[in-house]
Amino acid sequence: MILELNVPSRQVALRAAYYHPQEMKAVSQGNVQILEGSGNVFVGWGHSAAYTEFDTNDGTVLCDVHFGASAYFTFGQVVSYRAYKGTWVGRPLTSPAAKVLSDNNVYVSWNGATEVVLWRLEAGDARSLELATFESVGQFEKQGFETKIGIPEDVDGPYFRLVALDWQDTVLGHTDIFERKTKNGVEDFYITCYWILMAASISGVGFLISQVLHQRRREWLPAPNKY
Repeated sequence: MILELNVPSRQVALRAAYYHPQEMKAVSQGNVQILEGSGNVFVGWGHSAAYTEFDTNDGTVLCDVHFGASAYFTFGQVVSYRAYKGTWVGRPLTSPAAKVLSDNNVYVSWNGATEVVLWRLEAGDARSLELATFESVGQFEKQGFETKIGIPEDVDGPYFRLVALDWQDTVLGHTDIFERKTKNGVEDFYITCYWILMAASISGVGFLISQVLHQRRREWLPAPNKY
């Protein structure tokens, strides 16, 4: 409730009353915040895990959120003494996280970072990680909490990383460095030889088994009658 006090006359007038959409009441704690600029009313329901924003003109519910099961309202299973709404920027102390699930796809996210707009894919070309220098090979718009990025086949260099950028292309942070599994001609030759040897071995074993079974069959056949 918003009350107007007339102290000299010791009178109180009700200016406005705001009710939770489920008509829930907070038995303790809670707070009311008049938002700067809009003048809207922001209510934290304290003992019940919810907060609501109301239009200051007609009391219309603009936003209602609960961060605990509504079935447990007033039971105090999840509480928040006060709730506030304001401008907030998340700058995590951790680095962005990335996971490579296949040779050509990487999934990247940064929990808590509110300013990330783009992810820049950078590749490094060097014989060792210590000597690698990274260059941009593409930028990708952030898609929700986790962004899937395909690594182009023609990217040179075994190393790559993802760099987080804001709307001004300012670098906010980058992931750990990943190493791509690359194949050269010698590796391809050895892989081909391996599969040839495997096929030859399987064929040889199959031939030996067939010969053994054929010999056993001849031994089991009855000897022909001689007249």
